[in-house]
Amino acid sequence: IAVLSAMSGWVPRPVHGADVPPLSDAIVGEEFLYTVRHGESLTKIGARFGENPALLARENGLRFSSALKPGTILQIDNRHIAPNSDLTNGILINIPQRMLFHFRSTSLITAYPVGLGRPNWPTPTGPFRIIGKQRDKEWVVPESIQEEMRQAGKEVLTRVPPGPDNPLGKYWIGLSLGSIGIHGTIAPSSVYHFQSHGCVRLHPDEDTHWTPELCFLNVPIKGVKRDTLHLIEEKVAMLYFP
Repeated sequence: IAVLSAMSGWVPRPVHGADVPPLSDAIVGEEFLYTVRHGESLTKIGARFGENPALLARENGLRFSSALKPGTILQIDNRHIAPNSDLTNGILINIPQRMLFHFRSTSLITAYPVGLGRPNWPTPTGPFRIIGKQRDKEWVVPESIQEEMRQAGKEVLTRVPPGPDNPLGKYWIGLSLGSIGIHGTIAPSSVYHFQSHGCVRLHPDEDTHWTPELCFLNVPIKGVKRDTLHLIEEKVAMLYFP
């Protein structure tokens, strides 16, 4: 499996054959009934709850292209197995699973579906740290994305102020990885898909949930020198397990 993780005291390594750890017994999510609201589609509902829309259609005897009527009752099963790790405190994101898992004192606190980098612009791997958080962050458009705009014949933007057109959404959690971060989105249907420029997107409906959960990270880190980035107590590592 592929894993992106934010953690302390854990060194990732590839595993093969007999070294593969046992499956975790930590399961998040549940089976429940959901009432369709006006304007919703299988893709939007799947993004909100972390379930493949094609599977959602099959489980409910629908075609993937079916137009949903408000009031329709859907059976949703968004249970996920949390990957096994030695994570004590931090955030672990299983890339193919498209799920973010938040651990504190070795306990799994919560989990959310996420949107990740598209195939030609994947979420990067390597060791990183969370360095800060911000509400209503201005988006400083990376030169690589400016070039993409230029090649597509679009208006080339260099900065996008906070507001309904800002793709970072309401909240931003920065990583020691240049322009890559964990943030909200103005394209909620892209969550639980691989459509970003490498960032980790969280559904805007989760703003009031995931933001307070992760705000505790904004504290001085014990034992780190003052001349280094020390806002967050977790390290971040992105890796791939075969």
